[in-house]
Amino acid sequence: MATPVIAGARTGGATVWFYNASGSVVSTLDHGADVYCIATDASGNIYIGGDSVGGVTHRKYNSAGSVLWSADHGARVNAIAVDSSGNVYIGGALSGSVGARKYNSAGALQWSTDTAADINAVCIGQDGYFYTAGGNYVNKSNVSDGVSFFNVWHGATLRAVAVDSSGNIYCGGDTHGSYSNKRTYRKYDSSGNLIWYQAWETGDSVYAMLLADGYLYVGGYSSPNFYKVSLSGTVQWSATNFRSVKAIAVDAAGVSYVTSIPSGIFQKNNSSGGYVWNAYYSTAVNGVALLPDLDTVVYPPGLPIPLALALPTIESAFLIPALALGLSLASPTVPSAPVPPLGDGQRIYRCYATGLPSLVEWQLRSLQCKKRRNDSTWLYVEIAATDLLLSASLDALIAVGGQIVIYSGLRYSLQNEVMGEMLRAVLTEYRYEKTAFSLSFALTCRVAATLEVLQTRVLSGVVSRGDVDGRRSVQCAVHPQVRPGDTVNDGLRTFIAHTVMYFIGASESFMTIDEAPLG
Repeated sequence: MATPVIAGARTGGATVWFYNASGSVVSTLDHGADVYCIATDASGNIYIGGDSVGGVTHRKYNSAGSVLWSADHGARVNAIAVDSSGNVYIGGALSGSVGARKYNSAGALQWSTDTAADINAVCIGQDGYFYTAGGNYVNKSNVSDGVSFFNVWHGATLRAVAVDSSGNIYCGGDTHGSYSNKRTYRKYDSSGNLIWYQAWETGDSVYAMLLADGYLYVGGYSSPNFYKVSLSGTVQWSATNFRSVKAIAVDAAGVSYVTSIPSGIFQKNNSSGGYVWNAYYSTAVNGVALLPDLDTVVYPPGLPIPLALALPTIESAFLIPALALGLSLASPTVPSAPVPPLGDGQRIYRCYATGLPSLVEWQLRSLQCKKRRNDSTWLYVEIAATDLLLSASLDALIAVGGQIVIYSGLRYSLQNEVMGEMLRAVLTEYRYEKTAFSLSFALTCRVAATLEVLQTRVLSGVVSRGDVDGRRSVQCAVHPQVRPGDTVNDGLRTFIAHTVMYFIGASESFMTIDEAPLG
């Protein structure tokens, strides 16, 4: 079960509050100044942004509440989002002319972008692009550089934005227009054409929008002030949650959590929008997010792979909307097995099973693999499932010596992706983990040793470099073509890779390369 965590104005020496399922506070954190936004990732890390204190406007905490890094935007941070690789995007009041920034998972600034107005909301769309809402516009940008290349106009101040996997844009803010021409929130297609709109009363505003379980959730200042809406614009239900709804979170069962301003209320609702419990605060509660249940851990047998970045031996992986790992049944987009492509684009991964009557694709949640030169090793894969009937397919696959094949590629648009084979291994055993809301299978596979054609590879996204007793190592972004025995260049050093370890998950993806021991 997910754990709700809220953030708001500083009260009683706290700005972040963790709740249990029954509505009691179990712990707190203190930024030291008012907090206006909060986000979480599948590893249980927490990200907050707000007013400056000691030259810090936003922070990343681990699941234990320890600060991992802090940074300064130079002005108030109003919005924060995290992508599937752990990159962090913030938006806020203008600092000079800068209204939005991107940081990598270690907190290093990647880019800053000028905006014409204060940014009130940011999101990583399910289409893989970065969106900001501020002034009268929603801006669409590449995540690689933050440069805006497309926008839509609302006519009044925008305060919320969400984007689905087709690039349709849902945005809301202050009501624009009057009488029959009023607009409070809208849906545009990926080309900026208006599809539909909803109108609240003059003076009303939308403050929060969220895409979850195939619906749009909308909250703000109105009566009612909380709506569940189909993607075609039909209201499913509405509710009144006291004051202005400022933020929304929805779990896998459709249970919603909302916060309100100016005097704060944090409320849990059932899947029909009905009251379950609430908590009162004397000041604004500005944000809410859900932490995954980190006690739900899948343990493949005999996992021998140690991970850096203080990760547990096996990662709990949780499916999130922006993750590019949920895939439909299909054959690879190429008839043979080329090498994975390199370059710019959204990196995606696919998991196939060969040896059954037809090629099957399974929904990948995470994988780990540590390869040594001219040696066999193990591949550990976690896949999602809807029921236990998958066990029969896995049993059949083991009986015939079937293989698990991992493809890696780049997605340039919804209709354009290029894939190549990254890993291939024989399935040897499996186990499953079932909770109230999800089912996953952990697969153990043996990777056969193969002779590799050695090449020189240039690495990117370097996070750290090591040198222990003359044995060099590097942690960096996943390079899907690197093989043990390749010569690797990390930008400062060149050495021969002896072991290559991959970790690919919902919130982090990285690889670690070690040089051979001396002697």
